[in-house]
Amino acid sequence: MDTNALKIELIQKIIACNDIALLKQVEELLQRVNALEPGEEYELTTTNSVVPDRIYEQLEKDFIAYQNEEIQSEKWEKVEHELKEKYGL
Repeated sequence: MDTNALKIELIQKIIACNDIALLKQVEELLQRVNALEPGEEYELTTTNSVVPDRIYEQLEKDFIAYQNEEIQSEKWEKVEHELKEKYGL
């Protein structure tokens, strides 16, 4: 599993978790390893990406539009249901 997929999986598990004690343990762990707080910036490094810059630029525009509620999104459950119905996934 690549790093970004693992991050997404962990975030999904944290969001789904309702156990306060466990969430506090995760918070303590992240504080011990000097994880950045929300809003703080990680230093970006340049990588050789196969994804063209124009794709990243469009994603950034779409994300800003989403944050400004200019575009709508669908819940994952609805998208997953439609994919299963249409493609049997």
